[in-house]
Amino acid sequence: MIHLPPLPGAPHRHPSRIEAIIIAAERDARTLQDAGFHGILLENYSDAPFYASRVPIETITAMTAVAWEIRKIVAIPLGINVLRNDPIAALAIAHTVKADFIRVNIHMGVMDTDQGRIEGMAAETLRYRAQLGAEHVNIFTDARVKHAQPVAPFKDIFDEIESLLYRGDSDAIILTGPATGKATDPQTIKDVRGKNPQVPILVGSGVTEDQLPEIKKYADGVIVGTSLKVDGKTTNTVDPLRAKSFITAVKSLIP
Repeated sequence: MIHLPPLPGAPHRHPSRIEAIIIAAERDARTLQDAGFHGILLENYSDAPFYASRVPIETITAMTAVAWEIRKIVAIPLGINVLRNDPIAALAIAHTVKADFIRVNIHMGVMDTDQGRIEGMAAETLRYRAQLGAEHVNIFTDARVKHAQPVAPFKDIFDEIESLLYRGDSDAIILTGPATGKATDPQTIKDVRGKNPQVPILVGSGVTEDQLPEIKKYADGVIVGTSLKVDGKTTNTVDPLRAKSFITAVKSLIP
């Protein structure tokens, strides 16, 4: 996962800031592809504190510029996540740069978060995808997303996933722990797989090499960021040695 540095927006910022961001993102993208990762997820993680939903225009244009440059140098699938929860912007960027998927943290229902109360906007997202003619852009959605508490209307995670799949047209379900870098509950992964045997399931937080054997039993893939970074710090650059070690661990589990 590529976490962008703070994106430009304030008029007093140095005009070369976007070039520096692009260079850093390209370096991480090459490292991940060279290590053997199957895809890249680009997000504005360092923009915290995040806007709850719609982000400023300058964030969208900056992320588009970065994603466009990454798309030119890597052949593996590219995903877009506009934090905290702007799937419309993510779709616009993905469609423009020919990305393969977007991640939506809160697609349906209502969540209380550190950005305030956020309502899912599946209706707008799906209609906008159709309007763009971007049906090729898959929508990966979180269930019981990290850094959030459910308000309504789902009685449990299984009820939420059923709605995400059959009313929200999700292409994959992402399961996370309580926060970035925090492990996802193995029992939850197992239980979700048991109720959804044919659904693509990704584990999206706190993944380490040690957890891979257990995760592989029930999940189809992982979204990994923190454990690949220099010194295991989320906001640092991707460490080539950690990235290669992680892929070696993945390959050791494949017959």
